[in-house]
Amino acid sequence: MAVLRFQGFDIDPVARVLRVGGYPVEIGSRAFDVLLALARQPEQVVSKRQILDSAWGALMVEENNISVQISTLRKLLGAQAIATVPAIGYRLSVPRRDDTPAAAPPAPPAPSSAALAPTAPQAPRLVGREADLTALTGWLAQSPLVSITGTGGVGKTALAQALVARRSATLAGDVCWLELDLLRNGDELVPRLAAALQIEILACADGREALLQALSQAQVLVVMDNCEHLSAAVAEIVSAALARAPGVRWLLTSRTPLHVAGERVYRLDPLATPGPGVSPDHVAEYPALQLLWQRTVEGDRRFLLDASNVKVAAELCQQLDGLPLAIEMAAARVASLGLVVVHAQLRQRRLLSRRQGPGAARHQSLRQTYDWSYELLTPTERLVFRRLQPFVGGFRVEVACQVVCLDAADATLGEWDLLDALGALVDKSLVHRHREQGDRFYLLESARDYAAELLERQGETAAIQRSHAQALARWFEDANEQLDHLADAPWMDRYATERANLRQALAWACEHGEPDTLAVLVAGLAQVDTLLQTAPEVLQTPVPMDRLALAGQRRRAWACLELGRAHHEDGRRQVGTELTRRALDDYRAAGDQAGEYRALAQLIRLCEAQPGRLGEALEAWARLRESESWELSARVRLWGEITSGLFYRSDRKAAQLQALQQRAADAGFAMLASTCRVRLSDRLLVEGQYEAVLEATDHDLESWDLGPRLRSLMLCNRALAGVRLGRLELARQAARAAVRASPGVAFLVLESMALAATREARWDDAALLAACAARLRHERALQPDPAEAALIEDVQAALVQQFDAGSLAELRRQGEALPLQAALARALSASPLGAGPTRAQPARAAAAAMPADPAS
Repeated sequence: MAVLRFQGFDIDPVARVLRVGGYPVEIGSRAFDVLLALARQPEQVVSKRQILDSAWGALMVEENNISVQISTLRKLLGAQAIATVPAIGYRLSVPRRDDTPAAAPPAPPAPSSAALAPTAPQAPRLVGREADLTALTGWLAQSPLVSITGTGGVGKTALAQALVARRSATLAGDVCWLELDLLRNGDELVPRLAAALQIEILACADGREALLQALSQAQVLVVMDNCEHLSAAVAEIVSAALARAPGVRWLLTSRTPLHVAGERVYRLDPLATPGPGVSPDHVAEYPALQLLWQRTVEGDRRFLLDASNVKVAAELCQQLDGLPLAIEMAAARVASLGLVVVHAQLRQRRLLSRRQGPGAARHQSLRQTYDWSYELLTPTERLVFRRLQPFVGGFRVEVACQVVCLDAADATLGEWDLLDALGALVDKSLVHRHREQGDRFYLLESARDYAAELLERQGETAAIQRSHAQALARWFEDANEQLDHLADAPWMDRYATERANLRQALAWACEHGEPDTLAVLVAGLAQVDTLLQTAPEVLQTPVPMDRLALAGQRRRAWACLELGRAHHEDGRRQVGTELTRRALDDYRAAGDQAGEYRALAQLIRLCEAQPGRLGEALEAWARLRESESWELSARVRLWGEITSGLFYRSDRKAAQLQALQQRAADAGFAMLASTCRVRLSDRLLVEGQYEAVLEATDHDLESWDLGPRLRSLMLCNRALAGVRLGRLELARQAARAAVRASPGVAFLVLESMALAATREARWDDAALLAACAARLRHERALQPDPAEAALIEDVQAALVQQFDAGSLAELRRQGEALPLQAALARALSASPLGAGPTRAQPARAAAAAMPADPAS
């Protein structure tokens, strides 16, 4: 066999000699075998099972023997020579020299025991649940609300995931999956559910009513996982939706039922376990045994269930009460310790506890399994496991390393030690690797609950929460600078995936954090919200502005700018304007030209949309034009060009906007390109190119990945163009979809539908809708853009011609008092010509006949 030559060292497999820098070095036989296994697949990931087979053959040894040999090799070859791939294995990172023969094709990786991440409703590997799946498929087809209940660890989430996957393969329709274990209290339910459904609701509005209004137009299956800690809030919103949104079906998982009318409760039992005297030939008849065997084989392919051990395996499944999660955790240990040892240890622990009924016993079984697994960990593995507790929605290794090391004593832990510990925790089913995002890991909620108890017992809770917030702040410290240089996709991969952790860290920082940490977390979450094109979640946590004011100048400016944009998007334009002014002052004082440019562009955008502030917008525009000599990134300059100056820039024609959109798309700035498409349809409306609006929006709504806000605005433009062209049914379809995406645009829909009513000679409806829309626009202090202003003027001119002054004043009074739900019902129903109230049928009587608005 030829010598394997690498940069800095050579391996002679025949002579079993390692030469570093041309000189032979002393190396143990096991370490040499481990190195040889890696060298035969250079720069490829080699699984731990492959390494064990190569270096130890048929000997049964624990996997921590590998980490001992890897540590020895790193001392000889350098710390960076061998990379750890947590939960999988190792990779030789040193490049080969040119005279090294090509390596053989890599062997297929060993199966991983990492479980399915609960954030992605894919079809998991289920054992023994076919009857449950069949029954639930029928229930879901017949009932609008199905709850899967059962004890922790029984497999409710996995069953719901499999059910959704089966339904998606056979039935059309949208599916929305929401993890409730990431929510701290019931107040977060409505905004998170709306975000999951791609519905934009404003924090300053009645979120519950807006969500129900949008759901009334929807056809979707909503799955809410882990409802037990928010059962009251879930019951309230689901009960209301059952009455008002017949097109929505609900699938819930919880330890307890909701106890609401119409709920069908499917109680999920543990897997069937065998009795005494089971034969190896009947293993397939008992799902608990089958699961134990399948999961153990993934870690030890030589494991068999035969006459010599099937009785012990059956007793182990009985000890674990047939709970799938507990069985999987035990199976991870069986692969390394052996069946007899695991059975004996769990049996001894079980005898020390008292049983208190079936439900308590099953909960106790899971707790005992965690206790037992934790006690078998090394000190480093214990420390890493419990300190991963603050992470919600998963974590990256780089961020986790910063959280785990609390003080100087922990600094003795090297990065490789932490990676090895993480890999061991994955192997033991205490931590799981995300299937879709390979560089992310997560703890199941039951594991997080257990780790929280451990932290409390160690007195580390406060310190770890602080460390978590500080680590997230460090991760986002350069997010703004990176946004100037990265396309949207890589920026989102790096930062948006930490959104749940940001929320958690910000909640802590608002009560306990130092000003700089608070400022970065506020800015980071707001910036993620902007790039995701969703309702600003940063506003769901009250930010202590007095503490934010103490942050460093640049961090404070960044936080105020992003927070100002969030308030603007949420309808609080006065607050947004004031925060943007503060950011502008700080950026100017700091001499930050890019920051000043962004603040000026945002101030223009805010002021031009508010009545009476056009002068301030023009002043900011003049200052912005003076900045042409500034050295600004392409993103910053494009953002200013695209987002500001809609109302008064007559020089900005459709062709210029198309050119800007193309530049943004070519640079990978997807959010800016999408915004530009909406601005383009705005401009086409102003120019009266209504057919072009329909053509552009038809293409964009199908081809572009638009968030709910931009989608709703584009749909409003489509509705207005449809009305202008007399295509009223098309206009109503677009209007319904706009309200579904963002109930906050209801006033724009009512304005367009008021014009539609004039086209159908439904004059009283036109007056009522126009007055209701005017009230809503006034409440938002929102200046109409040129196309909207022309629309309002046309409606008012038609009404003045149709009514005398007294009649019109009376209709306006009624319209201003008309509940939004009643107004939308009038606007979006396809009434035949003349079907609305006329002067012969008083409008007040028709309004009284409409259903009451619960929010009124």
